[in-house]
Amino acid sequence: MKLVLFQSEEDKRLRRLVVSLAAPRFDLSFSSDIIDRLNRQYEDNEDTQSSKQDGQQLLLDDSQLAKINSIYKDLNPDQKVAVSRCLAAKDYLMILGMPGTGKTTTIACIISILVTLGKSVLVASYTHTAVDNILIKVKQMKLDFVRLGQQHKVREEIKPFIVENATCHIKTVKELEQFYERTNIVATTCLGINHPILTKKRFDFCIVDEASQITQPVCLGAIRCANTFILVGDHYQLPPLVQSIHARNSGMDISLFKLLSEKHPSAIVRLRYQYRMNEDIMMLANELIYGHRMQCADKAPRVLNLPHFAVFQEQNQGCALDSFIARVISPSQPVIFINSDSIPCPESTTGSHIHNEYEAKLVAVILQSLIECGAEPEDIGIVSPLRQQLKTIEYSLRKTCFSNLVSRIEMNTVDKYQGRDKSCIIVSFVRSNNSGNVGELLKDWRRINVAITRSKHKLVMIGSKETLSFSLILNELLNLIESKYWIIPAEKSWLTHFEKGKQLDLVEQTCLV
Repeated sequence: MKLVLFQSEEDKRLRRLVVSLAAPRFDLSFSSDIIDRLNRQYEDNEDTQSSKQDGQQLLLDDSQLAKINSIYKDLNPDQKVAVSRCLAAKDYLMILGMPGTGKTTTIACIISILVTLGKSVLVASYTHTAVDNILIKVKQMKLDFVRLGQQHKVREEIKPFIVENATCHIKTVKELEQFYERTNIVATTCLGINHPILTKKRFDFCIVDEASQITQPVCLGAIRCANTFILVGDHYQLPPLVQSIHARNSGMDISLFKLLSEKHPSAIVRLRYQYRMNEDIMMLANELIYGHRMQCADKAPRVLNLPHFAVFQEQNQGCALDSFIARVISPSQPVIFINSDSIPCPESTTGSHIHNEYEAKLVAVILQSLIECGAEPEDIGIVSPLRQQLKTIEYSLRKTCFSNLVSRIEMNTVDKYQGRDKSCIIVSFVRSNNSGNVGELLKDWRRINVAITRSKHKLVMIGSKETLSFSLILNELLNLIESKYWIIPAEKSWLTHFEKGKQLDLVEQTCLV
């Protein structure tokens, strides 16, 4: 990488950090001083506190410390370390947020604390959704900010903060410059950094979310605008999307987050306490990907809410078919893999597109049963590595009485589901053939990691065990699931059930709503 156009002293420093890969610096005395006071909870009872950073006095009065403490005290141990290391960082820091560990909350808290300390912050991410998710939490903290971006790409509750709306009352250039100067929080996507406000103002900190999904050139545009940058991401999930094979082979899909993390692991803070997944679901990623680092943040049960499940079981006692379905959707079994080899369910090819009609029908049967038992369509997500399979599943659903509910069920590819979650996730792996061809997508362990960590309470996977075992990561996953007795064979009668359109009264009532 060459940054030949970057000639300022700050650019030369940045070049040392991201090209020469010089080690980042930390001033631990500054952060330790603040954290010690928070931990003492003002035992000194001093009217005014002071702290040194870079030879300058940073005055902190009791109201500032009280505001910081109101945020800091509710954080978990890893989040507190993240805050402390951010305050100490003079160059950069990486925050590795494992799935469901509260990355967005941590970012919002760091922003609030930095602004309380009189710092300016540029917030950036690759997607508008991620930027707005952070700003919604910042707004809840009653902090003022400016959002750069087009109206139609910004969430409704954030639109009043778009720069054009926030400055509509300003009449002169001087007033506009003063507005830019006093704005301490500016948020934009990494591709929106050419706004005039970013040429007029240098920030103390730049926080980049989704940093492990952003190519290095795109990330550099944002971090050039600040003295210190904080990269937040997880390089154990999907990397930047680079379509060119030549570019990928040349390292274009290696994010700055991954590059710096591997060169300077001491500059990483890991968020391990996860708030999303049921313990059994967490165990899969913990065993396969994260080396047992993840922990449940609390002991509260994370169970799928199916208010009519007991009625479903009672009405179908003695029915072998429905007893199998009951096991699949049971809230007491958070993880289940349905092995389609027993039917079997061969994949099909239409042109260059691969899909699996049989798996699509199984998804429809499971979805029907979940809704019969009281699950809300908005709480269910359908995931597949192949977009054509999603179209096949949607077609299958529209052949049931659920045609009016399809729009309420979020269906997307694994890649598009990164950063999202649902109470129940149904994964259709699609590939089922005699040659053991799983395709390139299912060989990527990072994609499998994303697929199995989107669910909060229930994870249902459908696929051919025989075919999927030819993927190294999926073979490990299947062996782990099998050791827990979480694999069940698909029943041919399920497809008959689908073709006949069997529906309980509860479903009929749902469809009439």
